[in-house]
Amino acid sequence: MKRLIGITLLFFTMLAYSCYEINTADDKMTLNNPILKYLALGDSYTIGESVDPSMRWPVQLVDKLREDSVNMADAEIIAQTGWTTDELMNGIKNAQTGNDYDLVSQLIGVNNQYRERDITRQASSDPSLVASDDLHPSGKMYALWVDRVYSHVYQLLK
Repeated sequence: MKRLIGITLLFFTMLAYSCYEINTADDKMTLNNPILKYLALGDSYTIGESVDPSMRWPVQLVDKLREDSVNMADAEIIAQTGWTTDELMNGIKNAQTGNDYDLVSQLIGVNNQYRERDITRQASSDPSLVASDDLHPSGKMYALWVDRVYSHVYQLLK
């Protein structure tokens, strides 16, 4: 894995899954359940390098879910600028998290815009999609990412 250092690969992998079932009268998740827990894993993209903490993509996702009456706890974030996937795995082990999350996302890799994938292609013609450090996504781009995954995440949690 040492060869990954210096080579940043895009892993824009959204892993959203239910870690356990919450029982209700009809045995389905509903919006009236207890507070749902969200774990956001990654690197500088997850923590929102160079953007206000309120503009981090996991924070925006939680805010949007709350707007639709999904009872969400604040996102627990395990991420650090510069982390490789190996360092993220060590960070998870050191954090000693539980396994009772309703939603887990993994967003790691800073070369998304250089590989010209998906939404980030727009950054070359819209500088407002890039943070002030000219490397990381802006809050506006994070909002586009939230919009991209939102309906899927909402359907999983309702």
